[in-house]
Amino acid sequence: MIQTKKESEVEPIIRPATLFDFPDLIDLFEESIMWIPDHVYSVSEKETWVRKGNDPERWKESIEQDIFLIAMNEDQMVGFISLTQKGYLDKLFVHPSFWGKRVASALLAKLDEHITEWELDHIRTDASLVARPFFERKGFTEQYREVVKIERESLTRFRMVKFF
Repeated sequence: MIQTKKESEVEPIIRPATLFDFPDLIDLFEESIMWIPDHVYSVSEKETWVRKGNDPERWKESIEQDIFLIAMNEDQMVGFISLTQKGYLDKLFVHPSFWGKRVASALLAKLDEHITEWELDHIRTDASLVARPFFERKGFTEQYREVVKIERESLTRFRMVKFF
């Protein structure tokens, strides 16, 4: 049987990030967090997460040193992913208009090529409440759950790992 692309799926062009992408990366990061339903993370928790993650120097360092890939659909940035050389999947965000359209899956699949090059035997990530099911479907297992205190907020995340 021939497999066809579902109507809801997109086939993004994936390319390395550059410093010129920085403003769009920040916008997508903030928008994807703020679109998380309020019953999952409160508005205050999301605003705190955005403030904590909005460190320009850390982003620029990540773009220059890590594997940092961007998914484009036509002229629009629709997602991004980053992996450190030590195997930490630091960022995976998708524009809310493209949630459920296999953008995150495409980014993770492209990242697998680099994992092989670096000869990593595992990768790990700290997944949010909304990202945890995605990572489980992709073969990650939960090592532990933790609550991280940021400013006055307590955010739940899950340390997850995938072995190769």
